[in-house]
Amino acid sequence: MIRNSTLVALGVALVFAQAMFHRVIPFAAALGAIPSLVVPAVIYAGVHEVSTLRGSAFAFASGYLADVVGSAPMGFHTFAYVALFLLARGIGVRLSAQTLVTQLALALVFSILESTFGLVVLSIFGRDAWVPRSLYPFMIPRALATAAAAPLVFRTVDTLAARSRAQAQELP
Repeated sequence: MIRNSTLVALGVALVFAQAMFHRVIPFAAALGAIPSLVVPAVIYAGVHEVSTLRGSAFAFASGYLADVVGSAPMGFHTFAYVALFLLARGIGVRLSAQTLVTQLALALVFSILESTFGLVVLSIFGRDAWVPRSLYPFMIPRALATAAAAPLVFRTVDTLAARSRAQAQELP
């Protein structure tokens, strides 16, 4: 079980790391290979022992912060992350998310779902019809970058969860 403060701090750190990724690796933005670091954390929360209320709150807060920090329309990441959390919760692949291959596959599929959702929302509600057409070539590089970053995010969240469990057992 991850403590609430640890979950919030992790969400904030991942959103800001995601927002600054293009500064660290400048050519990644040109290729469209900027990973969504929050998506693997949301998947982790969905397939592991995080309760539905706490996981949804984590996905909501991370999404809202991503909307504030990023340039997406308000509510886009909020809705997408909560929907991805609930989908991961519904799939319930707790045991299969332990291996590297399934972590990569889950991150790839969920990143493609998030990007598809974004293109659909932009197609329906956007002012310019050319924006979704110009963004769809970046779906696959972004999904591959997210999948590549997923094992690191999964390991980080798992380490934080183990530390939180150990601290909870030490308390009287």
